[in-house]
Amino acid sequence: MPWSVGDLLFIVVVAMIIYGIMALVNRSRQAHPANIPPVPDPGAGDFMLRSILTEGRTIALVGASPDPDQPSHQIMNYLQAAGYTVWPINPTVSTVLGQPAFGALEELPQSADIVDVFPGSGEIPAIARAAITSGVGTLWLQPGIDSPEGVQAARQAGLKVVVDHCIMQEHQRLLRDRR
Repeated sequence: MPWSVGDLLFIVVVAMIIYGIMALVNRSRQAHPANIPPVPDPGAGDFMLRSILTEGRTIALVGASPDPDQPSHQIMNYLQAAGYTVWPINPTVSTVLGQPAFGALEELPQSADIVDVFPGSGEIPAIARAAITSGVGTLWLQPGIDSPEGVQAARQAGLKVVVDHCIMQEHQRLLRDRR
C-alpha cells in the first residue's frame, strides 16, 4: 500500500520534533554535566549556608586588611568575635587584628574549613586551585567577585562554593542567636 502525502508529512514532522527534543536534551547536558552541580546562587540555600557556618570553625580570609575602614577588616573582627579562628591572607602585611598574616593559603599551619575571598585579592582561579590543594571544604566569594573558571574548578574538585553572599551578613541572618 503506497504512502500518501499526508502520511509522509506526518512522519517528517514527528521526526523533526524528536530531533528537536534530542538536541535540547543534549544541550542541557552540556550546560550542566553530571559531575558539576547546578549553580546554587543567587540564593545559596539557607540550609547549605547554615551548615557551612556551623561546621566550619577556621577561616582563611584572603585579602584581609589592617585598615579598620576596609570591609575585610570589619568582617574579620566580626568573625573572630563570633568564635571563629581567622587566618588573614595578605602577602603585603605582617599582622591583621593581632593575627600573623600569611602570604598564601599554602603557608597556613593547617587547612582552613572556609576560604573567604575579598575583591581585589588576585586571580580567583589561582586562589581556587590553592584552596583545592590545601584541602579546604568551602570556597566563599564575597560580593563583587565574578570568576566562573574559579567556581567551576572548585565545584569539580568537590568544594562547596558560595558566590555573591557576604559571610558576615549571612552569619548575622542565620545564626544571630548563636553569637
